[in-house]
Amino acid sequence: MEKKHRQPAPRPWWSDAAVAIFAAALGVAGGLAGTHMSLSAARERETRDIRRPVYRTYIDQAGAFATAVMTVRQCDVRGVPRSSCEVTEGQLQHLRHDLQGATNEMHTMASNEAIEALREVAATLPPTLIGLTGDPVVDDVDEPAFRRAFEVFADVMRCDTSPEPPTGC
Repeated sequence: MEKKHRQPAPRPWWSDAAVAIFAAALGVAGGLAGTHMSLSAARERETRDIRRPVYRTYIDQAGAFATAVMTVRQCDVRGVPRSSCEVTEGQLQHLRHDLQGATNEMHTMASNEAIEALREVAATLPPTLIGLTGDPVVDDVDEPAFRRAFEVFADVMRCDTSPEPPTGC
């Protein structure tokens, strides 16, 4: 006896529509995911662009303040009156003020890693906030510790501000 081939049952009219709707939904979801990833990448680039001058200003001001403090300390050690030192009290006060301003801006724009690196740099310097006298404190700067903290900050800066962050960030 010959076997009859069964004909598949006719599909309901709506099954093709359901497949089309499902495929369209997948396409929309994929497009939204791609758009989200594109917006996230754009936002990350924008954040790096905004942070770049803030970090640069901080690192420049920290270096200038450290250099000025070391110069004043050398004058003190040599017995040179501060009025005759290469860095005047007014210049030191100005640099202190600029560093404090850069520090404040870092606290509004920087990553948590950059704030930690900033704290390490600041720990090697005399305080930038002054007491009731209005005179900046002029303590020794631990140059090796400052250099190490400066390098750590520079590494964080590179990760946070480079157009394409290096490997390892």
